[in-house]
Amino acid sequence: MNRIILVAVFTLGSFACYGQKDSTKHMVTYEQSISKADMAFAGKDYLVAKRFYKLALIAKPAETYPQNQVDVCDKKMASDSWMATDLNCPCNKGKEAPLKNFGDIYTITSDDSIAHAVLPGSVASYTRDSVANNTTIVVKHGKYMATYSNLKSANVKLGDDVKEGQALGVIRKQGSDYVLNFSLWHGKEKEDAIKNVHCK
Repeated sequence: MNRIILVAVFTLGSFACYGQKDSTKHMVTYEQSISKADMAFAGKDYLVAKRFYKLALIAKPAETYPQNQVDVCDKKMASDSWMATDLNCPCNKGKEAPLKNFGDIYTITSDDSIAHAVLPGSVASYTRDSVANNTTIVVKHGKYMATYSNLKSANVKLGDDVKEGQALGVIRKQGSDYVLNFSLWHGKEKEDAIKNVHCK
């Protein structure tokens, strides 16, 4: 009987120990995420900072600081003078098409039909060519513009505020792939989208 009791106590102690280890690991993940986020924020790398603040929120969803900082990052990314060089691909599973920089337009093929905003901003232009069945959406963030064309339909309208990663519309299919035409502008100057947006 004594031997059984000792085993039970040892087992419970082991569970308590594992619980403490998990809790400590959880806190370290939060603290490390905040540290990396704050460092990136101080260096004005708001996209990286936002990603680490979001990781911190996964560890501690109730914390207000990382959520507030995510909002600040969005405002910074929508400012006149900022542009990231590590933007997410505007479509899931997107990859460069053979003519990836034809006419300064970044052509992206994807297995997924949804186009996503690469940055927060507002819809500055929405045009629909009914003959070609082609919709073009322009999202403005400060002096920068992102153009999404070859869309079949849109999920947003003129003047809408959009968040990074928000679904903008449905991409038209060409052959077996969905093909999105994407470009970046700084005022009237076209940016090299391939240097800023990374698709596989």
